[in-house]
Amino acid sequence: MAIITGQIIIGLMVDHFGWFGNTQVMLDYKRLAAIALLAGALYLIYLSDLRRKAEHYAQPINYLFLLTFYNSSEITYQI
Repeated sequence: MAIITGQIIIGLMVDHFGWFGNTQVMLDYKRLAAIALLAGALYLIYLSDLRRKAEHYAQPINYLFLLTFYNSSEITYQI
């Protein structure tokens, strides 16, 4: 996500200041609105990834599998 954000910011700076011999394209409200929408979309993608990871780790543990394949002497309890 940081890579995409950095590319957008640098692209806007190149356009705004006319670097590398490009024609200058001033930053107006339409471009600012587009940037805000892109940032919102990136944030939603980030949240969905966090939610997917949280759902993955919240799956129940199959204790019957653990009891079947692990010897009780190998299980240690730490307090």
